[in-house]
Amino acid sequence: MEQQEIKNEEREENLVKKQAIIGELQQLLERQDDFNKVFNDFKDLQARWRAIGAVPAAKQRELWDTYNYNVEKFYDVVKINRELRELDFKKNFELKQLLCEKAEELLLEADVAGAFRKLQKYHEQWRDIGPVATELRESLWERFKNTTAQINKKHQDYFDELKVEQQNNLNLKQVLCEKAEEMAAAAAAHNTVKEWNEKTDELLELQKMWKTIGAVARKDSQRVFDEFRKSCNAFFDARRNFFQEQKTEYTHNLQQKLELCAQAEQLSESEEWKKATDELVALQARWKEIGAVPHKQSEVVWGRFRTACNKFFDRKKEHFSTLNATPKPRVESVSAKGGNSSGGGGGRGSDSGGRGFLGEREKLTQQVKRLEADIQLWENNIGFFAKSKNAEKMIQDVNKNIEKARREIAAAREKIKALENSNNDTQNSNNNTQNG
Repeated sequence: MEQQEIKNEEREENLVKKQAIIGELQQLLERQDDFNKVFNDFKDLQARWRAIGAVPAAKQRELWDTYNYNVEKFYDVVKINRELRELDFKKNFELKQLLCEKAEELLLEADVAGAFRKLQKYHEQWRDIGPVATELRESLWERFKNTTAQINKKHQDYFDELKVEQQNNLNLKQVLCEKAEEMAAAAAAHNTVKEWNEKTDELLELQKMWKTIGAVARKDSQRVFDEFRKSCNAFFDARRNFFQEQKTEYTHNLQQKLELCAQAEQLSESEEWKKATDELVALQARWKEIGAVPHKQSEVVWGRFRTACNKFFDRKKEHFSTLNATPKPRVESVSAKGGNSSGGGGGRGSDSGGRGFLGEREKLTQQVKRLEADIQLWENNIGFFAKSKNAEKMIQDVNKNIEKARREIAAAREKIKALENSNNDTQNSNNNTQNG
């Protein structure tokens, strides 16, 4: 049985119990026996009434009015000893005064909704407590009623503000939904790993933003979340398909490059210098045409191919040196990944330095490009929330990231400039040495 059904049954049972007590109270009014016993029975009925829990809301008012009427009638009809009556009034006054104090403490509670629920229980207790002296009755009730009005207003204001906040949160999440939907729709057009990585980072940033936005109204919560999740899933499904196809292509490329390695290794032992040179040049050209291979295998397979090529050209150079000749073969050694270098007069220690310079400059250049792309992405993100009053902290964090990236770009460009100056000095020195 559902929890609500159980509560409803309990309230119906409580209604029957309280109606029975009203019946006993009416019978008590007809009794003519010892007053003390009648009064004690009356107090027992009051205690039993207070011990019974809530009744159905629809019956509550009518039930309370009937009970209160009979209690008042008891005090009017039965000739109560004045001292006992005053003691009872005093006790009721103290209980209701305590409820006033408890209600006033609720004004200081941070949990507005919780304070409102407690107040409802205090009202039930107030109704179950008997009357107080006539001259105190109105002022005591006004005190309790005024406190109730203040708590009710705080409760209403709280939910009005909550409604506005939830609507703002919904608007922010709707913006993210639209952006995620656009990214999912455009996913099919991404055809490079770099582009996919950039877009994936962008979507992950949207998901981080989503988590920083507060709750929305319950009626909208599941709908807007499902909408955002649907677009995210569509994007990542397309990403998974791309990388699966990429993996197949990379494996095929690896097989082709392994075949080129085997051919280069066979040619590295050849002494048909002209023929082998032409064939190695052709292999190098073919190597450039073949696409990327799995990352873990990239350096290994490239190192194998480069070693084979360099072995041949080193043997060729040594052979012609022994003949006191300096022919200039079309390709002398592989100096950068996927390519070759020509020349006959310069030493390999100089080639190595050139490769180091080019590699470091390329690394710094790629770093600058990546940081510039990040800045553009962050600036776009700021545009999504620029008009939202709840996004100030998020925008501050993004601006900090942008400033940090700009400093890193400036530092990288300084390094590139220093590398270029150093390389120019080295080349000038080498030229002077050769001319001398």
